[in-house]
Amino acid sequence: LNHYLGSDYVGYGYFEPYQRATKTAKHLPYDVAEAIISTLYPFEPGEASTVLNVMLYNGVVLAAVEAVVADADIAEAMGYSADQMEWLDQNESKVWDAIITKRLLYSSSLGDADRLTRPAPATTIIHQQSPGRLGRYIGYKIVKSFMKNNGECDYVKLLQPSFYNDNQSLVLSGYNGGK
Repeated sequence: LNHYLGSDYVGYGYFEPYQRATKTAKHLPYDVAEAIISTLYPFEPGEASTVLNVMLYNGVVLAAVEAVVADADIAEAMGYSADQMEWLDQNESKVWDAIITKRLLYSSSLGDADRLTRPAPATTIIHQQSPGRLGRYIGYKIVKSFMKNNGECDYVKLLQPSFYNDNQSLVLSGYNGGK
């Protein structure tokens, strides 16, 4: 609980600003929900896991967190500011194009997956001004599109390797980069 004393708490001075953004009591339910979900359903890599698989897993976890936290706000769940969400809304199709153009989607590099999904001040592999964890947000958008286009979806099924390790999940989602 000592990590939720407020982003301006003097004791958090050694944390980077992007890390302090989630050091609030408001963010606690998101962290608890994510810890429970990711502990019960850890990522299980397939034989040839790709960045897409990691993005899908992170997207499902984020969507499940949104489903279980009362009055969830996706920006708060991601630790994003209003400006960062606005940037994402305005640049989603450009981000998707960059992921495709840079051949990241089917990359088997764990480094590429980390650069797209781990906490950071920016996802510089895509754009210098992009928020961190951009791949996680795109994964969330793919999962939400999948759920919209495939009827009622059970989060327990989506948290299984048979969903996030199946590249057909992207096709079935109908996600087109927010276009």
